[in-house]
Amino acid sequence: MHISLFGHTGFFGSEIYKYLKTKKKISSLSTFSSKEFDLSKEIDVGNLSKKYKKNCTIIFCSGIKKQFGDNLNIFDLNQKIITNFTKSLNTNVKKIIYFSSASVYGEDVSHKKKINENTDLYLKSYYGLSKFISEKILEKAAKELGIKLIIFRIPLVYGVGDSTKGYGPSDFINSFIDNRPITLWGKGDENREFIYILDIVKLTYKFLNNKSEGIFNIVSGKSYTFFSIIKILNKIFSINYKINYKKRTKKKVDHKFNNKKIIKVSNGYKFHTLEEGIIKFIKSYEKRN
Repeated sequence: MHISLFGHTGFFGSEIYKYLKTKKKISSLSTFSSKEFDLSKEIDVGNLSKKYKKNCTIIFCSGIKKQFGDNLNIFDLNQKIITNFTKSLNTNVKKIIYFSSASVYGEDVSHKKKINENTDLYLKSYYGLSKFISEKILEKAAKELGIKLIIFRIPLVYGVGDSTKGYGPSDFINSFIDNRPITLWGKGDENREFIYILDIVKLTYKFLNNKSEGIFNIVSGKSYTFFSIIKILNKIFSINYKINYKKRTKKKVDHKFNNKKIIKVSNGYKFHTLEEGIIKFIKSYEKRN
């Protein structure tokens, strides 16, 4: 099996790379650095296209995260990245696994029912809009070239390699470890899906051999509050840690997901609970430090 991995130095890509390197079924694993092919700039896509081995699968997790800015400049860079990548595709490519985002459902939008793959989209951020446009560009190109396309819509992911300092488990745990107060907006009682990075990695590997294609929400079906992260940390360390409460500046919004589709196609994959994920996060941190 030939794999081409884009974004191997980022949070998702670096963990996927380490995992795939241990798998004997992977006969070759190619990576593309921004030094060699900077997709955010004008490049010779023909040279990139020549790198794809026959019947290869591309895992594409390149892009600029929302935490680095939700503005037109970031939007423009993300569109250049996906446009250049799409131009490079050819018939050597058998399958693409594209990392999109659950932000297409609207970050500050409450849904009456649990979110599934057919839920109405609310493209209220530049980031969510860029992910949706990227999905559509790839869908059209994949259809024209006969490439199987898998789109992962991913919610908030946490793990040791997450350096974005975004609001959620990674930042809370790092604050805890560094003995810094944890900032909590309001009571921290919003419900969100928090997915441990290893679940993303393992499901990516599962889909390399999966015949399914289309859009999949990578969700456990279990939502947690932000305050529950702190409760788990207090339980693990047997202390009550300092919280810096801040007045909520936006309305409280809960996000809950229906996970039937991903569970069905993954043959009942068992996601980490929040507590299991946090414990593994801390153990991984201790190994690296």
